[in-house]
Amino acid sequence: ERIARLEGEVARARLLPPAHTVATYGLEQADGLTFLVMEYLEGGDLGQLRGRSFESWARAADDVAAALEAVHAQGLVHRDLKCANVFLDRDGRAKLGDFGLLALAGSPSAGQSPYNASPQQLRGEPAKPADDLYAFGAMLYELISGHPPYYPEITRERVLNEPVPPLLPRGAVPVPVRELTLRLLAKSAGERPASAAELR
Repeated sequence: ERIARLEGEVARARLLPPAHTVATYGLEQADGLTFLVMEYLEGGDLGQLRGRSFESWARAADDVAAALEAVHAQGLVHRDLKCANVFLDRDGRAKLGDFGLLALAGSPSAGQSPYNASPQQLRGEPAKPADDLYAFGAMLYELISGHPPYYPEITRERVLNEPVPPLLPRGAVPVPVRELTLRLLAKSAGERPASAAELR
């Protein structure tokens, strides 16, 4: 069952253009182990830029938005966007990885963490690009403040019912970027940007 899940991840990842997504090469076996072979990016993940100035992560954020635009153009939803799933190369360019929850838009919701799941995902509604836009907002919130929204008590009930806590930047971040972040975290999908292209 686990190998079948990995095979499904490989098949889904191969649908995506390589410019902004981590290349997935396939499954290999050695010494009784089965493992997924992916592109190696030596720059670490996006989380290392938490709390720094806008200029330090702006290009990487745009790379992620471009990746989402490509994912959504294929009729897919990533469903697990977060700093830990964005990887940097040696030049600081970002690529989106971890396609284990990638699914066709309209598919039933999968298990989600309240760290980055939209209210719609937490209610079990079918997957939509607006879910990824919410997760992008949660990612920006973490980059700006140094922690995810609702931290440290991140619960399903808080995400569904409470306003987003005040966004307090740790580094210099333009006001329009902070406003966009809060718009992305709107409870209603209709109040978020209409697409990743509009987000960019």
